[in-house]
Amino acid sequence: NDKSIDEKKPKQCKNKEKAALYSTISYKTENNIDEIISGSDKEIIFNFDNSKLYNWWIEDEAPKILLVNEDFERIAKDGEIKITTHMEVENGAETAGDELYQAGFYVKTLINDNSYACAVENDSRWIFDRVGNSGRKQSIRKEYDIFLIIKDKKIVFGETIGENDRILFEDDIISEGIFEVGLMCKTWNRPGILKVIFKDISVKYLDIKV
Repeated sequence: NDKSIDEKKPKQCKNKEKAALYSTISYKTENNIDEIISGSDKEIIFNFDNSKLYNWWIEDEAPKILLVNEDFERIAKDGEIKITTHMEVENGAETAGDELYQAGFYVKTLINDNSYACAVENDSRWIFDRVGNSGRKQSIRKEYDIFLIIKDKKIVFGETIGENDRILFEDDIISEGIFEVGLMCKTWNRPGILKVIFKDISVKYLDIKV
């Protein structure tokens, strides 16, 4: 849906300071009509203000940042793309506990229209969801150094503790055609106050065909 893809140019905001911040993000945004996403390439902020839900299960209303748009043909057998970021989650003081959210990475494979969420869910667990179908979970905290690796036929999602990478989930993925990777947040059940900050974002291409 073209209407869900936002232009890179700054939006007309009532808050001029927020508009200035928005204009420093060079990545393409999606589902950002309500200006949930602001900040800069060094610190991307998803700020939810308790007024609306942004779910992503049947319909896709989740705000997103597109980091990678690539073809599996360039990854070949031994190549991979590794995305890393530091993520912080801040909930509103009045949160009752039923304002549900996910925040982290997403992957889309365009050839079969599948989407995957590799994220934190509700301050309590890591999740690996095939959006609209099924998911897996592990328990967790509030600040995270997380990574995502896309390689031939695999998605690998994990966290970095100190100098060590720990794989949380690994799953098969179709390895044909164009795919996208980025950052996402979604909310459901009841709107609440939520801010998610992504810092130190890195995208590395390893052994990719030129």
